[in-house]
Amino acid sequence: MPRVKRGVTARARHKKVLRINAAVRELGMSYSAFMSGLKKAKIEIDRKVLADLAVLDKPAFAKIAGQVKASLAH
Repeated sequence: MPRVKRGVTARARHKKVLRINAAVRELGMSYSAFMSGLKKAKIEIDRKVLADLAVLDKPAFAKIAGQVKASLAH
């Protein structure tokens, strides 16, 4: 059973990454730059919340992405 759970968990994480990546690409960034910028900006939001924001609340996601872009510019 643990093996199945790992597969399910990996697929769920992959879906979240895909959603975040699609949203960040629309804003002119790459996923890796976005995640790096999150850490640099000291924004601690997990992938689940980011994926939900990317799909359900695009203005809030865009605001976070703006903060990330600002932190990468410094």
